[in-house]
Amino acid sequence: MSKIIFQNVQPLSNWPGFSATRDMVVEVQGTPASWDPIIQTTLVTTLRFQYSSMGLDLPANFERLSDPSSSTVTTGHQLQLFGGPAFLHYKTITTIRKAAELQESTSKPVIPIFWMASEDHDFNEISWVYGSSSKHNWPCPTSGTPPVGDLPLNGIKETLSSWLTDQCDDLQLDFRPHLDLSLDKGESYGQFFIRLMHSWYGDKGLVVLDASHSDLKALFAPEMAREISGQGIATSIKPGKVTPREINLFYSPSGEDRVGIINIESGLKAGSTSLNPSSTPWNEWVLKNAQSLSPSVLLRPYYQEQLLANSHVILGPGEFAYWEQLPFDKPTLYLRDHILVVSEKDLALFNSLDWPLGTEETTSWKTIDELIKARVDQYLRSEFSVDSLENLKSDDKLIQSVLTQLHLEVCFEVSKPKLSKARKTAVKKIRKEIKEILKQEISLIESAHQKVMNGIIPQDRWGNFHVLSNNAGGFKVLRDKLLETKASERPVMQVIVTSEQ
Repeated sequence: MSKIIFQNVQPLSNWPGFSATRDMVVEVQGTPASWDPIIQTTLVTTLRFQYSSMGLDLPANFERLSDPSSSTVTTGHQLQLFGGPAFLHYKTITTIRKAAELQESTSKPVIPIFWMASEDHDFNEISWVYGSSSKHNWPCPTSGTPPVGDLPLNGIKETLSSWLTDQCDDLQLDFRPHLDLSLDKGESYGQFFIRLMHSWYGDKGLVVLDASHSDLKALFAPEMAREISGQGIATSIKPGKVTPREINLFYSPSGEDRVGIINIESGLKAGSTSLNPSSTPWNEWVLKNAQSLSPSVLLRPYYQEQLLANSHVILGPGEFAYWEQLPFDKPTLYLRDHILVVSEKDLALFNSLDWPLGTEETTSWKTIDELIKARVDQYLRSEFSVDSLENLKSDDKLIQSVLTQLHLEVCFEVSKPKLSKARKTAVKKIRKEIKEILKQEISLIESAHQKVMNGIIPQDRWGNFHVLSNNAGGFKVLRDKLLETKASERPVMQVIVTSEQ
């Protein structure tokens, strides 16, 4: 198994892709929330029930959550299949790290919280995971669009087997026992996901919260009543990335699809269902039906802040955009750490192609075509004293010289209007011939690039954390190495360099 050689931690502002979000690199200071005693007691009681009903031990230091002086650091994420893209873990690790830093600096209990997006209904977004060589999909286990946390586990065992075959047998113990137990107990996908998160981070004190519980929804009923009666956030939200709905609530009775609530001439409807046909006062109707109601992406932060005493919320760049639209007294918004796992050999290859990953000189994410062009230009310089393909295009004598040395033929005895096309054809042939000469090297470049980019998408948005950790000594080795980052006043980009297998 490979191992970590060294870790390079740099300010995120040094890295490509963040020029448009530079202001987000510095945390957006907010006001820490404090506990409402009734809400704190209800939350702790609900969490105890959630863990005990599944036969799980409570997370490390769980009792701190009952302390009136405690606070929370929270992140949330979709229930990605087997952890999905690695940024789920990076958000979680940043949350645990930040909570520990704050506890050390304040000498008060700070609890890291993972908020499950169990009521999201976009199955396509959570149903896939990458292995070492392929993308693996879980076929939808039911029809319609129910909340993903309620989905049955039909077919997921076969997907797990396919995924494990594509990577490392050492991961059997990280997944199979938890899935087998969930299947034996007839649990939902959300419950299986809780088991995974608890097995990965429970020893680090992470509390996994599924806020779809009826007792928690009841606490949010007054805000949902205002929303459904037309006095909700749509009247005050700032313009931005997400356009608010007139009513930012969804309706999903047990076992049914999650459907947005709309206001029509005859009243409120969710799909074909008319809501409150007997015209019960909305505050009473909402309290009675709270379990069937769930907030939209813009209303969810209000629910989160009602339940938790957040000092910080850990967000990805896209989440920052809509949190900043919200016109309420927010906690501190903090951008998650960004991580790149790369082998020592591949890093040396990138450096040789003038792509110095992990240094202040890194100015852009490079495509595979850009790296191949860099290698072709290197060949032109070393063999023909030509700086680049671009320089070659403007010098007919030089083009002819290179063609001759490569034993290629292109006719330049053409009329002036056709000369430009002849040049392009010649340069194209030269490029193709050099790529053929460098065929083996280019294959290595393509292989290395595919480990850090999927087309133009950086590694952390598609590569799975467990797969990446295979090259870093295993899950806990990589997890604990990332948790070692100390006193980072700003979010960071960490480059984890591994040895070869």
